Amino acid sequence: MRLGRLKTREARVIERDSRVTVKVEAGGRILRLHLTNTGRLRDLIWRGAKALYVEKPGPRTHGRLVGILLNHEAALIDTQLHQRIFEELLEKDMIRWLRGYRVRSREVRRMGSRIDYLLRSPEKGNLLLEVKSATLLEEDGAATYPDAPSIRGLRQIRVLTKLRKLGARTGILFISGHPYVRFFRPNRAIDPGISDALAEAVRAGVEVRAMKLHLTRSGEIILDDLDLPVRIN
Repeated sequence: MRLGRLKTREARVIERDSRVTVKVEAGGRILRLHLTNTGRLRDLIWRGAKALYVEKPGPRTHGRLVGILLNHEAALIDTQLHQRIFEELLEKDMIRWLRGYRVRSREVRRMGSRIDYLLRSPEKGNLLLEVKSATLLEEDGAATYPDAPSIRGLRQIRVLTKLRKLGARTGILFISGHPYVRFFRPNRAIDPGISDALAEAVRAGVEVRAMKLHLTRSGEIILDDLDLPVRIN
């Protein structure tokens, strides 16, 4: 399903010069682009990789890096776009397990952690939801999280599990922007604590879901799967 088109330009990656910026070459010019995804992304952002960016000149950057080309399609790595797309799908009641819910608050604090959303349904009540990016592709087609050890991510999962055990409805949604993924699973090799915490979360009744989308070379946003299979041991 096509969700819209970004006015993208192509560039070639020179280096990731900070946690939130990438230097690229485009049309003979060296540009610095803002990167919203703070994961390592080492399988995607490397010298010579072909990137898609949106122009937005500012005091420190020339635009925002949104995708990395993989043949004729691209991985959508912009986490701000992930959340914007999620909110649009939620508003249109396209996410089956969240039908009737709307955003009540963003970045709410619970037990010392910040959770992305407090959702509200007149019939079903409140739901605390954390949205995570899962763009790292494994050889068997798995979209995995995390791509680096994450103390913050582990704490959020544990808080949502505790709240679920206290009677609150809680969930975690993993969004994969990689065109070639087939399912989601936690990355035990990188962070076994998160893998164990997700297994405990599922046992406690936390709703752990995934979805898949990607970019085309021309900048179209494609929604591939609103209910990507989740495999948690």
